This record gives sequence, C-alpha cells and structure tokens, in this order.
Amino acid sequence: MTGKKFILGGAAGLAVVTALSVWAITASPIPVRTTVLLTGVAQRPLTQRPTIDVVPLSGGTLVNLAMGRRIGATNFPEQVLALTVACDLTTANLVIFDQSVSNTIATVATNVSFDFVQSQILNPVSAPALGSTNALVRFVARLQILPSGSSSNALLGGVLTVAGRAHRDTGTGCLAPVPVRLDFDQYDPTLLDKIVPNGKDKVLAANTARTGLAHVVGVLDIVADYLTNTVLIPAGNINIRRSAEIIK
Repeated sequence: MTGKKFILGGAAGLAVVTALSVWAITASPIPVRTTVLLTGVAQRPLTQRPTIDVVPLSGGTLVNLAMGRRIGATNFPEQVLALTVACDLTTANLVIFDQSVSNTIATVATNVSFDFVQSQILNPVSAPALGSTNALVRFVARLQILPSGSSSNALLGGVLTVAGRAHRDTGTGCLAPVPVRLDFDQYDPTLLDKIVPNGKDKVLAANTARTGLAHVVGVLDIVADYLTNTVLIPAGNINIRRSAEIIK
C-alpha cells in the first residue's frame, strides 16, 4: 500500500478483544466456536519520530471492518468470523456467519492452500477415551483477504497463515470437538499453540469441548474511520471450540 495514514488512537492502539468463531464443514456443517487473540504491530506516522504501536485485535475487529462498521461496534454479536474447512481437508475459507439466520453472509478470505499431516491419537490419557475413530491433524492454511467493507471502514487486503492442530473424526473425515480435558498435545508449547483464557471471550458459553488450538501470522491492510494503514500480525492464538448454539 502507498499513502498510509495513522489509524490507531493513542499508544494503546485498538483495544478490541472479542470472540471469533471457526466452523468445520461436514456433510451438514457443524458450527464450532473459537476464542481468538491477535497481536499486531503498526507504524505511527503522525509523530516526528518513527514509532511502532502494539495493536491487540480479534475476530470481532475483522467482522466489523469487513461489514463496514467501526472496529469497536458491539451491536451485531450474532455475526461471527468463521473458518470453513472441507472434510477432505483440501480447502479452507474465512467467512462471516450470522447465527441469527444460520447462514454465511460474507467471505473475508479465500483459500490459497491447505496442507496437513495426520496421525493416530498417541496421548496415553486421551487415546483410550477417544478410540480409533479420532485422529490428530496438524495443518497450515494460507488465506488471501478479499476487499470488503465501506469507504469508512474496510479490509483492503492482506494474507493470513493459520497453523495448528485439530481432532478429526476418521469416519466422516470432518473436524470434531472432544472434551476439553482430552484436548492437549505434548508438542503444543514447541509449536506455539496456546490456550486463550475464557475471560477473553465476550460471548459467554460453557467451554466443555474443544476441537483444537492454532496460531496465526499475517498482514492486514485496513481502513478505519477513513484512514488507512497496514497492520502486521506476528503473533496470534486461536482456541477452536465446541459446537455453537444458533441464536433464534
């Protein structure tokens, strides 16, 4: 991008932390909620000396920008960010899912590639409980951000790489949640997959089951209140949670 302008208000930047939802596609799509925290960094060009701001972001931030709303808007809690993953694990797309109508209303990012490796559950605690119908998948999904939003607030472009692990039902091939106490892997710390505290999820729900953990890096070109900037995302964490209740 050229002609970037400062969009971050004050040293604290965008203090927005809300929920992001990830949905794993099956023959009948199953909604799987997540909790997400992204840490971005952005240039602050309005000062005489170059300054880098640390920018906390969330799925709610991306939803608001993609829908053309201010980043802190809270009047559409039923609209959640979602990652649709095909059961054969060949594609993934980032979308906005409206829980009030049980339907996708916008596409945020399209699939560039989805690569994975898979093994049987080897953890001595979870393996006996989950049985042979469950496999552990580690994946890397590359996503291209599509232009969306309005002239005042928008996503202009960018790329996101989501890497992590998830449980997979070997019968259907689809991603599937398991009890939280069984959702862990000895390589999580080494591979940077962390648990996001429940308190960071503004939509309260019992976290009794989880599909997996993932982390994110990438770049976002955004417009906020008519001003543009590029936000680098060197670190972010996702908790892929259990099936979500549909809001009626």
